[in-house]
Amino acid sequence: MIALSVKRTITPHICSTKFTLQAWDILVGLYASRNNEAKIALLRKELESKIMHEEDDMDTFLASVKDINEQLISAEVKSFLTAPLCRLFLMLCQILTRLLLVFGDL
Repeated sequence: MIALSVKRTITPHICSTKFTLQAWDILVGLYASRNNEAKIALLRKELESKIMHEEDDMDTFLASVKDINEQLISAEVKSFLTAPLCRLFLMLCQILTRLLLVFGDL
C-alpha cells in the first residue's frame, strides 16, 4: 500500500521490504533531514512576511506563495514521518496485521 503512495522513483527502494515498518524506515531515511525543524520555521516566517509590492505581477506573486506553501507542507510531512508517535502507530498497525493473518476474522 505504501508503494502505491510514493513516486515511481522511490518504489525500487521499498519494493523488496517484507514489512511495512521496514518500508517506512527507508522512506524516513530518504525524506527526513535533521534540519527539518529549522526549515519549517524559516518557511513559515517567509510565508508570513510575503508582501506583494505595486510592481509585482499577481500571478507571479501567487505562484511564489504557492511554492513556499508546498515546501512548507512537504517539510511538515517529513517532520511527522520521523515523529516517535507515528513510528509507534505503524508498529501497532503491523502487529495488528500479523494478528489478523494468524487468527483471521474472529
